[in-house]
Amino acid sequence: APLQDFSDDLGEAGPADAAGAADADRSPGAGPGLGGLEELAASFEHDRPHVDLDIVEDPDIPRSAVPPAVSASLFRIAQESLSNVRAHSTASVARLTLRTGRARMAGTAEVPFAEVEVVDDGRPRHGTGGTGMGQLGMRERARSLGGVVEIGPRALGGYRVRVRLPLVRKES
Repeated sequence: APLQDFSDDLGEAGPADAAGAADADRSPGAGPGLGGLEELAASFEHDRPHVDLDIVEDPDIPRSAVPPAVSASLFRIAQESLSNVRAHSTASVARLTLRTGRARMAGTAEVPFAEVEVVDDGRPRHGTGGTGMGQLGMRERARSLGGVVEIGPRALGGYRVRVRLPLVRKES
């Protein structure tokens, strides 16, 4: 099936153009997007975990060019992941990384993507087991946008949530 581009033409839209389009296209209920990651990380400044933020952008795919639905979804996933670290982990530090780039996804040709990753080095806190609904919501959100999800414990300790969403979609 052909790919459907649901971004502003990433090849021609500059960051300012894309940012303006993203603001104009955002539905009132969409909430913050990737532009709010600094504020999200800072909101943990006086509480556990301390959040280190890394932004790794492909120069041709700035976060301002990420479509509003993808941007809002990735922000919400980062927010839920950090809340889970606070509630369910002994970690004192978490690393939040935003990446943009190009990769093959689900049998497609190489497509532009954006992803968030939250990694901590803590251990599960006893007596804080959740219902799993937050992780289920992350998986469903990613699936609805054609993305891939990796959630689980890390081999050397800690926990990792990584969600990669394509900026183009296969047409149904």
